[in-house]
Amino acid sequence: MTKQQTQIGALIVFMLLAALHLQSTLSSGESSIYKVNKIGHYSWELLFDIDNRQNSGTVKKQIQTTYYANCSYRNIKKEIKTTSSVTSTGLEVGVGAIFKIVNIRMEGEINSRVRSMYEHLSEISSEIKIERTNTETYEIGPHSRLKMYRLFFNGPGIDYLTSTVSTIPHPMKDVHMHYALKLIPFLHYIEVVYTSDSVSRPSNIISEVNGKNPDINGGYGGSYVWLVAHWTTKLEFPASGIHIAIQRRENEYYNDLAQGAGGYYRYIKMQRNSYATDVITEISLYRTSQKEDDPRNGGRWQFKSEDINSKRGGDYLYLVWNKSSI
Repeated sequence: MTKQQTQIGALIVFMLLAALHLQSTLSSGESSIYKVNKIGHYSWELLFDIDNRQNSGTVKKQIQTTYYANCSYRNIKKEIKTTSSVTSTGLEVGVGAIFKIVNIRMEGEINSRVRSMYEHLSEISSEIKIERTNTETYEIGPHSRLKMYRLFFNGPGIDYLTSTVSTIPHPMKDVHMHYALKLIPFLHYIEVVYTSDSVSRPSNIISEVNGKNPDINGGYGGSYVWLVAHWTTKLEFPASGIHIAIQRRENEYYNDLAQGAGGYYRYIKMQRNSYATDVITEISLYRTSQKEDDPRNGGRWQFKSEDINSKRGGDYLYLVWNKSSI
């Protein structure tokens, strides 16, 4: 085999491996989207019943009606969590799951404006309402009776009182509602990683909010110390809080945040609560030279740890995090 043939063979192998890697990546991305299907039902409710059978004259009645549609992203999620414990793809979305709806689609006969409102909820994650009032005059002839029904639609996160009225409450086909869900991972634990230089740090370290130095030992000597967050979607051991322990005595069960720098030992201890109703879904470091500077001000971060650099001077350094309900 010539050198050129060897190079061509190596190139083919490389291309095949790259294609396999790409396919694996795509499959992994696609598998993170799960589908749940629900049904929306129509029903008829009595709008009015005017009985003029005992009279020989004509009766006119003005009827004021309110038509509305109320679409709620929160109520869709609530319905999915309480009635869809397992989907056809194996996603468990019971009480313990945290997920977002990335796409909503309706299939069936429904008002186009209401359809657009409902499907738009996956983008705004909020609530949309429309409402209008209308007055109609109805005439009931001698010795007659008029019963009028109004069409109502109900589905996960949607109540739609339509403007469709009829004297005969005829059956209406259900509307099929399709949701694409993506699980939101939450914090499982934080790993403390040591390196001898900055270049060797892991690629997935917890970064500093404003792009400042994320090395916990930065400015104090010793090892380079990095924090790596590990995430999960399973609720066996959720992290509900974080505590920084600063002490004189070494604890062999934890990795020292001040490795090689001397002075007090510093440890991260995860707080866990199997009955917790919220878990950590975002985390970062916050470094500042000002003691009064609170990262929770302004609403970006909900919680902060104790000062990691307490008792050794220099910058104030905190872990900051946000939680989501489960």
